Amino acid sequence: YSTIANSGERHPAYFLERVTNSRGDILWEHPAATPEQVVEEADADAGATAAGAVYNIDLIGPDHPGIVRDISHFLAERGISVEDMDTDIREAPHSGGTLFHARVRVRAPENLGDADLRDSLESLADRLLVDITVGKIL
Repeated sequence: YSTIANSGERHPAYFLERVTNSRGDILWEHPAATPEQVVEEADADAGATAAGAVYNIDLIGPDHPGIVRDISHFLAERGISVEDMDTDIREAPHSGGTLFHARVRVRAPENLGDADLRDSLESLADRLLVDITVGKIL
């Protein structure tokens, strides 16, 4: 998402900016990198200011490897942008297993209506064997 926030420029990620000794002398410094324009600026700006409706989605169900990927892929296929996602794992109250819980704020494209979004999420819930609750914010 940083590419969109940076007007379509990809800035290489790095872990260390510089290494200094106890006197403050620079022993090593990451070389300056030139950002690469990978998305047209107008397209990046349009993506950053999408005008669709905003929804909160709560999801809970059995945890399994790849569940976040499955959810993200499902939303992306429909042009739904994830604006915020919090996840955690909880103990299942009666079965002794673990439950995956996600609270996601998404922005749907303008052409995706409430009923279409709910129908799409029902199919996801059936496929992942989870419960999903949807609430419209804007």
